This record gives sequence, C-alpha cells and structure tokens, in this order.
Amino acid sequence: MQSKIKYHINTILPKIVEMRHQLHRYPEVANEEFHTAEAIIKILKQFGYTTAVNIAHTGVMAVLDSGKPGKTMAIRSEMDALPIQEESNLPFQSKVNGKMHACGHDGHMAILVGTAYVLMKCKDHLNGKVKFIFQPAEEIGEGSRKMIEAGVLKNPDVDAIFGYHNMTRYESRKLAVKKGFVTDSGDKDNIPSIFNSAYETELVFDVGKKVLGQANILSEIDTIKASEDFANYLEEVSGCFMFIGNGSAYGKLHQSDYQFNDDIIPCSIEILSNLALAYLNANF
Repeated sequence: MQSKIKYHINTILPKIVEMRHQLHRYPEVANEEFHTAEAIIKILKQFGYTTAVNIAHTGVMAVLDSGKPGKTMAIRSEMDALPIQEESNLPFQSKVNGKMHACGHDGHMAILVGTAYVLMKCKDHLNGKVKFIFQPAEEIGEGSRKMIEAGVLKNPDVDAIFGYHNMTRYESRKLAVKKGFVTDSGDKDNIPSIFNSAYETELVFDVGKKVLGQANILSEIDTIKASEDFANYLEEVSGCFMFIGNGSAYGKLHQSDYQFNDDIIPCSIEILSNLALAYLNANF
C-alpha cells in the first residue's frame, strides 16, 4: 500500500506544485477567494469529485465516499492570503500588489488537493467517507465558524477532523504534534485554544513514525502563543492539529520574505493519505 501511495504522489506532484505556484501568483485575502475557489473546483473535478461551493461565501468542500459503511473524517485547509507586499523575488512571486500568501495557505491547499487525488486512487482500500474542506477567512478568525454554521460537519456527521500548518521554527519534514493544548489564543477574537484529542493525536504519531521515522517526530513542543480558528472545529468534534516543519531558511510566517517550502508537499500528502487509511480502516 505504501508503494502505491508513493506512486500516486509522484504521478501528481508536478501538477500539484504548479497549482501551488499559480495560487501564489494570484493571492486573495479573506472572503475574496473567488478565483482560488475556482482553481480548486476545477482540479477536483478533473480528479472525479463533485464539489459543494460558495460555502460561507467562498468555501469549497468535496466528499470521497468509499461506498462502504464506516466513519467520516474531515481534513481542512485554509484558502486566504494576507495584505502584505511580497519581497521574496521568487519567479512566481505575487502579481497582486499588496497581497501575498505569507502564511503558506497556497501550500496547504496544494497538499489537500494532492491528498484528495491519492485517496481517490486508493478508494477501494477505504471504508466510510472523507470530507475535504477548503476554508476561507482563517486570517481574520471567522472562516471556521461560518463553515460550521453552513453545515460542513453534518450530512454526514464528521467523527473527527484533522488540520495542519507549516512551521518555520521546525526543520523541514519534521512532524510536530502533541496531545492537549497546542495553542494559547489568549481568547483573541473569541477564538478558543486548540486542544488535540488523545486518540486522534496517537494516530498522527503512529502514521508520522511510519512515514517519516521516529527521529523526525517532535512531541515535546511548546504551546504556541497564537490563535488559529481550527480550534472552533475541535469544539464540535474530536481531532488533531499538527505542524509540518518548513525550515528556518524560508523566513518567518506573516513576513514579506516568507517562502513555502515545496519539498514538504509530498511527505505531507503521504502523512494525510496514510492517516485517512488508518482512521477509517481502524487498523494500520
């Protein structure tokens, strides 16, 4: 199964990276992610998905139904960019004055699209369903609440949700995750702190060890003093939010010279694909 997952990742990777670069060229800030949504819808349709669109204004969701009974899990990516003038000098630098993907959400979307492709190819090996949630307006702290109000955790009911974020403080291809509180929001914008559930976090540990090796799993991590609206999903269902090392050479998040590290795309897709197999099949 591992070789099959790697094969599908390698097959789609050039297309996923090019998609990421295109999203980076044309960033859209919170609640303006119209062209971003169109790009996601277009590529998911090519992979065989039908999509629910205009959720909470610009959100997108696709569901992979294995056709077999089982649990429903969700994986979420953010969509929005930031009102920052890019100074990275990348060949695919932002073409939109005063806006850039300075938090790596372009990379996060590419990872989730790639995961959707791999799991569609591995559909016969799955039970239950996977919801792929592309959420707008994370940077202003309101997207997840509106997506929840719009019903993304219902019909069918989500049993667990997983999220991820690149992190420049950790070395590239390191997976950082822990049980319990992961962020301390200080109640900023009325966003709760992220609290990772025990079972789902153990599953992430197990999958991470298999994909990356024990030496690349970081479990003794500090609680991050920041808000992340993924916490709102975890107020509704169990789940886990993890960090994937982007490498310190790529600048700091929310800065004009930040760069998302494309090298972490394949391992991130591999982690999420294996996580779906592990969670939905209840064995690994």
